[in-house]
Amino acid sequence: MLASLTALVGVAATLFSSRLTEILKAAAQSRKYSDYVKRLGSYMLLVVAAALIPGAIVGAYVLASAYFVDWDGALLFGWIAGLSVTFGLLSAVIGPNSYALHTFYKERLGAAFLNFGEDKNFLVPPLSSIDASLAPYPIVNSALNIKGSLRANKLGRNADFFVFSPKFVGSVLTGYVATEEVEEDNPDLDLGTVMAISGAAISSNMGYHSVAVLAPTLALLNFRLGYWMRNPKMISNNKCKTKVNACDESALRSKMMHRANELVEKTSRSQLSMSSYLIKEMLGQLDEESHQIYLTDGGHIENLGIYELLRRGCRLIIAVDAEADANYGFSALMRLQRYARIDLGVRIELPWPPIQRIGSKINHELLDLAYGVQTERPHVSEKGPHAAIGAIRYPDGNVGVLLYVKASMTGDERDYVIDYKRRHSQFPHETTGDQFFSEEQFESYRWLGFHMMDRALSSEDTIACDPTSSSDRTSKQDFASELRDALWSMQS
Repeated sequence: MLASLTALVGVAATLFSSRLTEILKAAAQSRKYSDYVKRLGSYMLLVVAAALIPGAIVGAYVLASAYFVDWDGALLFGWIAGLSVTFGLLSAVIGPNSYALHTFYKERLGAAFLNFGEDKNFLVPPLSSIDASLAPYPIVNSALNIKGSLRANKLGRNADFFVFSPKFVGSVLTGYVATEEVEEDNPDLDLGTVMAISGAAISSNMGYHSVAVLAPTLALLNFRLGYWMRNPKMISNNKCKTKVNACDESALRSKMMHRANELVEKTSRSQLSMSSYLIKEMLGQLDEESHQIYLTDGGHIENLGIYELLRRGCRLIIAVDAEADANYGFSALMRLQRYARIDLGVRIELPWPPIQRIGSKINHELLDLAYGVQTERPHVSEKGPHAAIGAIRYPDGNVGVLLYVKASMTGDERDYVIDYKRRHSQFPHETTGDQFFSEEQFESYRWLGFHMMDRALSSEDTIACDPTSSSDRTSKQDFASELRDALWSMQS
């Protein structure tokens, strides 16, 4: 009973802490005295929440033991110490992902999106087995947590970009290795695992969203959806596996010997810390040089998954922004634009305000319908937009195109989708805290996604455009028509 109560308190504190961190970030940018007091008060509340929950758990355990068992203080202390030693020894041999919530999260996502719970014998395919000639080539976005890295964390992002693909796994900081080698080292690393890593929204360390003072509390309460994986730096270097005739054999052998010695040295230095994953999470001592790295939601660094496509200079990018953004602040897009400009020298010009204007207007009208302020559905005066077309300006002078689709409602959706919105005011921006995906919820999101893309590609909806931003076309709508035709011809 006490465990259930403390778990509920932990959930409430976690949700409350997100609001406090927003206040802290907003107040930190102001010099007003009232904002300074607000920032100080919010920080004190975070400290209290971080200290109260672990203290309450320990205190409840001690008081319950003293009440139900007639032991003196010395015997009780010895019992607690014995349990601590026992579980400490167990933690040295149990894998760091065994007692996390990652497995549960993976099963929930797999049941919803991979086999739909019908075929119990369905085997989730390894990532390396995906044939790109039969399906789009997946590049799955995740965040490499590096809060403890003094060299790599100079920008204070607390994370870096880490990707999974059928051919390679890794990041600029860790290097890239063949996916088959990573799967040999991590037998459970299939498509479902990668999907769960990319969506591991709640953890003790959350990259850009990390709150250091709450990390010990979240770790102790096991709010840990992240995944510990062997550092690609510690896996054999794929670059040495080139053909012998591509370089001098003696130089290649020397390079491989140097790499082997380097791996032995790094492994010996990190071996003592392999049983301290939880402590590393609690203290934020995570970096790109350790034997094991900690991966969480790609949204903890960049939530649209576009950054790696910009790095590759893609000429056409189609992005679906489905993050929880009930106020239509477009924070994921703003953050991407900043990262692209600072890191890659890439400028993104996207006319998103029409989506914000229509989406916010219809959202307020649908909320009035939900609360009984009005009894009729909103009048739809214009079709869309759910999407916008913008320009990607690369530093080498090339210009790409971004088709951006935002999860939004324009009032012309089906009746059962409007009805779901009436009863769930946050739709289509509900949080991922609910992992049980009811049939009604799943179908409402599925149909809305189909509706947005179908209308955008079939010319039934307008697309937000800025004709003046194109030097070689008089109208972006002309290009939108060409894009639709090209995508439909590719499908056929």
